[in-house]
Amino acid sequence: MAPLPPARVIDTHAFDTTGVDVMGPFNVKKTGSRARHKLYVAVFTCFSSRSVHVETLESMTADSFIMALDRFIARRPGVRHLWSDNGKNFIGARTHLTKETLEWEKGAAPAAFRTSRKDLQRLKEDVQPRIIGRGLDWVLLPPYASHYAGVWERVIGLFKKHLSKCTSGAVLQDEVFKTIIVQLEGILNDRPLTKPPTSAADITGLRPLRPRHLLYASFVEDVNRDWLTEEPRSGEASTKMLFQAARERVRAFWAAWKKDYLQLLMNRQKWQRTERNFKVDDLCIITDKQTKRTAWKMARVVEVDNEDGHARKIYVRPADGKIQVLDRTKLVLLELDESD
Repeated sequence: MAPLPPARVIDTHAFDTTGVDVMGPFNVKKTGSRARHKLYVAVFTCFSSRSVHVETLESMTADSFIMALDRFIARRPGVRHLWSDNGKNFIGARTHLTKETLEWEKGAAPAAFRTSRKDLQRLKEDVQPRIIGRGLDWVLLPPYASHYAGVWERVIGLFKKHLSKCTSGAVLQDEVFKTIIVQLEGILNDRPLTKPPTSAADITGLRPLRPRHLLYASFVEDVNRDWLTEEPRSGEASTKMLFQAARERVRAFWAAWKKDYLQLLMNRQKWQRTERNFKVDDLCIITDKQTKRTAWKMARVVEVDNEDGHARKIYVRPADGKIQVLDRTKLVLLELDESD
């Protein structure tokens, strides 16, 4: 199993590296209109603090997404790296992109909560050049490699689970729907990242760790007030002490984050065995859950991304000659050479 990206294990400001995904469409009602209107929801997830931010989109167009991104950056400044699942027009990858969403979504929410892969691809193809032009680094993952995106796919699943319970399939007014979405953002930012305290001494401390402890450092509920050793003196400006308290809570968040949260990321529960790496000119079969196994294509490896000693991203050329980049888990090696 690959090591976690550096952005997951380095303490920095919130949303420095952010994963984004779009869910929807959701049918809503608008005042003065009998028709049903579609709304989409962009979910931004911080890699390090696991904080969550949501923005609604009126449509799946590039302009709508960029405006949502502008609103997000205005309220959560400091975004430098943006990650999303595959949406780039990889050469030949169009044949592998269908209207079905990732497999994990099937049990997470009703069909009405799924955004088609075709719409997501078109959106990201239009948005990516304009985002890069603003100096924001946008990383796109290989197609059908949802395990690359576990940090925000999990949040998307939680959103859909809570949203399905709140709406119960009903068509809400758009203002009510937007209010519910923001309230769910607050619930997810209040979720515990670490285990609850087991000793009485830790109950007044910053445990269990929650994203809001970093986002709202001056919010003192269930946060230890005894970090500052000195009480404000008579006549001393209280704003100075409030600033010091907020700064100390941010420091305490990252101290607890390193001590407790990072330890939970050490577990590796799958892919513990090393397989033979792909090499240039190897023959392989491209797996495709949308077709029968007898229709799976054979391809030749033309390039291998072997940066950490394990071939993870493989560039292959099937019989139609269009080069595709796929994750190692989507390819089956054909060891036809007996001397190998």
